[in-house]
Amino acid sequence: MHRRQWIPLVLVTLLASCATDGGSSGTGITSIEGNVATIQRDGAMMAALMAAPTTNLAGITVNVEGTSAAAETDAGGRFVVRGTFEGRSTLRFARAADAVTAQMTVAVPLGGTMTLHDVQLDVAAETAVADNRHAVFDALVQETDCVGHTLSLVSASHEEGGYVYMVDLSTTFLHDGSGTAVDCTQLRAGDRIHVEATSQPDGSFTNADVGVERG
Repeated sequence: MHRRQWIPLVLVTLLASCATDGGSSGTGITSIEGNVATIQRDGAMMAALMAAPTTNLAGITVNVEGTSAAAETDAGGRFVVRGTFEGRSTLRFARAADAVTAQMTVAVPLGGTMTLHDVQLDVAAETAVADNRHAVFDALVQETDCVGHTLSLVSASHEEGGYVYMVDLSTTFLHDGSGTAVDCTQLRAGDRIHVEATSQPDGSFTNADVGVERG
């Protein structure tokens, strides 16, 4: 039996995407795309690396830890990583030539797309921060708690044995295909939903736009 891992999701307002392609929502392939905007170093590092300008954004390997999903940034710092990963993962940024190393935690349902806008790499702290993190994915409703304002769901691409995500309905706009508001009490287990949200660094999502798809 697969043990389900629970990831809190407080679902977001749709923010403009800088996606480098159309994404992968609904395909079973997860995508993380975006751009590295800056590389920050401490004073000692700057002195030692004067010959390697920190404005060089090409050739940084972006990898989902524990998987083969990886890509390299282009001259503009852009990257697209694709694979079959899901749930909470560590995204690593590395370039051996000038000792660039940083990481951030991301959470993406299987088949979904996350776009990281203007990633700043802090080499001294080995951390990476994005200005915003836009997520798009399809999911299936598992259970609702209208009193507690929570919704549990799984990726529509991975119904069995996958991660279960928790949504805070208090900040979520639910609607049908015509844009008419849907009340929490109208949700049913198995309902297919389309989510557009902004992911937070702790792996949660806030203020989502959730479309309920019914035949």
